[in-house]
Amino acid sequence: MALLKRILRALPLLVASPFLVAIAALTLAFTDLAWLLFGRRKACAGQARPAPTAASVVIPNWNGKGLLEKYLPSVVEALAGNPANEIVVVDNGSTDGSAEFLRSAFPRRPCWSCPKTWASAAVRTPACAPPGTKSWSC
Repeated sequence: MALLKRILRALPLLVASPFLVAIAALTLAFTDLAWLLFGRRKACAGQARPAPTAASVVIPNWNGKGLLEKYLPSVVEALAGNPANEIVVVDNGSTDGSAEFLRSAFPRRPCWSCPKTWASAAVRTPACAPPGTKSWSC
């Protein structure tokens, strides 16, 4: 009796589920068709697309000399295959010698160094940059 009760309770779901799956599949197909017809944006004149083969890695740092020593060489190695790749370290007023470590170990990598600790130096970098520059070495 209990088995029959369970089967009767599950019967509506067993009957409705193929229809629900079909409705979901049709909705996805309609969405794909609508995107193919109307969804593509046209490129604006004079607007260059970024190079899809290059990567820029921005590493915010605050007293993370040990972490930079440990992990920055692997990041440099991972991005070494393409000369257009870049790594920028944003130092947020570190007092542990992070900027000096970067200057000595990675002299060719740009390091933006803010003189005081702000909440988010990576976001506010232009505020602490010398006038007229986009990046500089520390």
